[in-house]
Amino acid sequence: MSLEEVQITDDLATSFPYPALCSVVSLESSFLTVSDDFDGVNEISLLTGTDSLGVDKSGTVQMQLCISPQSNVSSYSNYAFASGRTSGGIRVADRFQDGINPDPDGDSDPGNDDQATIFSLANIEVGGAVQTAISLTDTDTLTLDTFSLTAFVSITGFTAQVQMTSSDVGLDSMSISANGTLGMVRLNSALSFDPSNASFTSVQGGAAFAVLDVDITNIVYVALPQTASYTSLSISGSSNGFSAQGSFRFGICPFEFQNANVCGTWEWPQCDTAANACALFSGSDGFVSATVSLSDLTILEDITALQTTFGATLAFTTEETAFSHNLRFQPDWLLCANVELLGEVPSLGTMLFYGLVGEYALANGVTFYIAESFSEEKNSSVTGKAEYWEALKVEGPLPACCGDNGSFAIGAYFGDAPSPPVSLFAFELFTASVDIPLSEGFDLALNQEFPTNGIGWTFSVQFLISW
Repeated sequence: MSLEEVQITDDLATSFPYPALCSVVSLESSFLTVSDDFDGVNEISLLTGTDSLGVDKSGTVQMQLCISPQSNVSSYSNYAFASGRTSGGIRVADRFQDGINPDPDGDSDPGNDDQATIFSLANIEVGGAVQTAISLTDTDTLTLDTFSLTAFVSITGFTAQVQMTSSDVGLDSMSISANGTLGMVRLNSALSFDPSNASFTSVQGGAAFAVLDVDITNIVYVALPQTASYTSLSISGSSNGFSAQGSFRFGICPFEFQNANVCGTWEWPQCDTAANACALFSGSDGFVSATVSLSDLTILEDITALQTTFGATLAFTTEETAFSHNLRFQPDWLLCANVELLGEVPSLGTMLFYGLVGEYALANGVTFYIAESFSEEKNSSVTGKAEYWEALKVEGPLPACCGDNGSFAIGAYFGDAPSPPVSLFAFELFTASVDIPLSEGFDLALNQEFPTNGIGWTFSVQFLISW
């Protein structure tokens, strides 16, 4: 049966949504008459509709498109429709089947085959960042603390990256890395150099995959000297609220067992808590240490609108055993602050509290913090600075341009009272920091530490430019 008024239609705007479709570059056919008006959007008919096809005859249309793949789309599907009029005046139509065989299932009915043509396009993305930090001290010393340059190119899930860092003494490091997915395996590699003497530092390669809900990762690290080279194997999985992870490391030159770390976590939903246990072993010493911890165990709930939770950690080594604990109080009063007491058990039957931390959050995102250490040895773990036993801080968001919020943080640190004492405690350090996005891809951060005696102050400026 021959056909007259042969036509092909293809709605490219549906297959390649804006702005993916740039233009129709060319439309050609050696047998059929193509339409000069076809653009796939306003005009979707490829032919003029004046051609005829005889029995067992075929026609081919070649179309070249300009496509701009979007960052979140890696493939597109396209359908075309063919139609014509029989000599008896009956209109017939069929949706195209991908490939050159119109009846791939071999049932002698091409009308039930209409698999779309899939276009997998390389999604190319190029970007990078420049970060610089400059500091000024009370001795009028201007120092380039850090300068880093990162550039990357990503092609359909595979990413290559170059990173360089430097300081006031010169170029410190350079690395080239790549990562991507091949089938079900995630691959990564990195090559590091020492620019000061143009020498190789290390090369690392890794692969990660999952088998029956078990994640397996292998890393090979080769460095100079060769005795620093190793290979490691990590295995992790979870089931019914229990998760486990183990990592095993072997030296390469010579090949020997170096260490192993095994951990397990048990989730206890009824009490909204979790128990964790870890053990560390080494090839030279055997057993090294073990820890058992329990976090956020509710011991008093909704009593006078005060919820109390308990956490503890028990650590073992071949030489000592240490027990630390904390109590967290969360009142549901007018001021819903969180208060946590930090403690330890230095000897059997003795329980001491060495610190207190608390926070109070406002609805606008501003949060107030307080931290007090009851032991000089614990200052660093409680206030974050070993020289100060008490810290008062406030931090929160700042309005900024470009749809992003900035942030601020202010801190006051207190030390021992002067001698002779003139107050209960001494205000010794003031800190302030501001992070402001000035435009899309341009961020400015200011940081200051100012001791109240005026000695040793620092002021730093950090720029981050990304594209």
